Amino acid sequence: MNRQLTDRERQILDMLLGADFPGVEELRAQAQSVTARREGLIIDLVVEPGTPKAKVLARVPVQAVVDGDGYDGGLLLYVDEGSLSASSIGG
Repeated sequence: MNRQLTDRERQILDMLLGADFPGVEELRAQAQSVTARREGLIIDLVVEPGTPKAKVLARVPVQAVVDGDGYDGGLLLYVDEGSLSASSIGG
């Protein structure tokens, strides 16, 4: 069952989509109505059918390094077939 993104998940997605890369405009449009399918370190993102597809250069078009407060890791955004697919937090 799909659920709304938490405030923290939305902040992370917005931060990742704040970068400039090929296909980001379409992914930003998808993010307006994206929902999540599960919780944890990997969150499946569900895009509304009919939203514009992104032409990204790689399955992970953007990532961010997290370094601080005793935690070192990263955030990844996955795109499959032009649509937001998942976001993960790795350490």
